[in-house]
Amino acid sequence: MLFKYKYVNHEIEKFQIYCDFLFLEVWVKARGPFDAIKLDRCPELKNIYELLRAVYEDSKDERYVICPLLESEANSFPARTQGH
Repeated sequence: MLFKYKYVNHEIEKFQIYCDFLFLEVWVKARGPFDAIKLDRCPELKNIYELLRAVYEDSKDERYVICPLLESEANSFPARTQGH
């Protein structure tokens, strides 16, 4: 049976774009400690980060723990690559 393929856009594709940006543009190119400025080239992700960071800072709610985890990973990368 043959049928015409119709592409369906999915929201998960935005997540993949964010992950690619974080890995390729922030984590791999890490210079100095992580800060929101490193997200300037991806404004949607920066907005999400800043909103989650504000909620986390206000409540210390563990559901928003992604912000400190992201910062911790971004900050640890340069130490792992020194001397290589």
